[in-house]
Amino acid sequence: MFRLIIVVCSLLLIVGLFMIDWSWYDNDDDDSGNLRISATISPNTIHLVKLDPLTKTNRFISSDDIKHSHRKCDEKRNIVFVKTHKTGTSTFVNVLYRFGWMRGLNYAIYPYTHQLEYVFEQRLMDNLEESRSPSASSEYNIMCQHMIYRSDVIRHVMPKDTFYFSLLREPTRAFISFFIFYGYDRRVKSASENRSLSLEETIRYHLKTIKLDEHDARFSISHELNSMSFDLGMVGDSGRVVTIKEVNDYVNKLDKDFSFMMLLEYLDESLMLLKDALCWQHDDLLYLNRMQSANKRRSHEELSEDLLRMLKRYLTPDYKIYEHFKKKLLLKISEQETPAFSDNVKAFKAKQKQFEEKCIDKGTTVAAVYHTLSHPLTKFGASNINCSLLHERDTVLTKLLSAMQDGDKARRDQHFKTTLKGKANQFFNLPGEFPRKAHLKVS
Repeated sequence: MFRLIIVVCSLLLIVGLFMIDWSWYDNDDDDSGNLRISATISPNTIHLVKLDPLTKTNRFISSDDIKHSHRKCDEKRNIVFVKTHKTGTSTFVNVLYRFGWMRGLNYAIYPYTHQLEYVFEQRLMDNLEESRSPSASSEYNIMCQHMIYRSDVIRHVMPKDTFYFSLLREPTRAFISFFIFYGYDRRVKSASENRSLSLEETIRYHLKTIKLDEHDARFSISHELNSMSFDLGMVGDSGRVVTIKEVNDYVNKLDKDFSFMMLLEYLDESLMLLKDALCWQHDDLLYLNRMQSANKRRSHEELSEDLLRMLKRYLTPDYKIYEHFKKKLLLKISEQETPAFSDNVKAFKAKQKQFEEKCIDKGTTVAAVYHTLSHPLTKFGASNINCSLLHERDTVLTKLLSAMQDGDKARRDQHFKTTLKGKANQFFNLPGEFPRKAHLKVS
């Protein structure tokens, strides 16, 4: 009888263990995002519940989380992200910086500047060699600074299994954003001595300074005109003046070189497709859109149909790239048009919104760089490593990561004593443990 009682009790204990509701929770006084585990008995069924380390909000584990808990793919960590101008890439670069920071990855960055060399291939190679950390892996993991894409040079220093991608934007909108952000409208007003010119008038005035007129069979590739083509390395036999055949040939080259192209107009859908391609998780792709233009109203002024037609002609190379990859992206999205994919996108958008509300105070703006406004961090955001990394200017994070990878101790120490000391302490003193924290002790 005694043995029977023991057997019954043992069976009840086993059943009870299988009916545990495994919950993730945190201490409300701890904003580090660290997780602790507790177990409670569920009377009827087993529920997997966790606290999201980024948003710190209880939620049921999604099918996406369950899939990744039994990964059938390996998380990709070797990445080249070609940063194009005025397409939202600065926001996304911080996603890559946070991803690598939390994993102690090695960056291909030119020390203490926000861009790799733009013009000469040998200089680009020298910059890449100089940025290599002697104490880090013999290979780079992530390259995401501003640069002109040079496939032969980049492939020489990046691993063979590197994933190449970029972010594109509707070309006319990108051009207008670039035009205002870099002050071309102000330069035109100054040159014409007419401060009352409208945005349309300043653009028309600027286009007249371009050597090729709108009826020319060739197209100009420059930093301000067809900037996406410029950043993606498009050149022709005559240098930065290209024919339509050279444009089409280069689009085909990009199609072969790049694993994926995101579009700003379909950002969340792009991110969900990217998540699957990289075998990442939702949390890895959360971002903070902390900046807004101080001239936002002007950048959305209505332009005449005639000027829009003219711009589309001048921006033909950018439009060829954009339309090609837009067609590919929309095809991918249509192939994924299932309830599961739609739910995945909706869940990410909701999580993204919740994350931003936790991290930044959108009711307040402060003056920032380049005639922009910035939303400050909330109290929670200022004490959370994820919010802080995603909120910081990418140029500052570039310098900080440069110092952490710098084999020149004297130069590294000098930067930490001067421009970086406050920022370094800001990040290193935040709660939580992560690989980068052990790389350098900041005094």
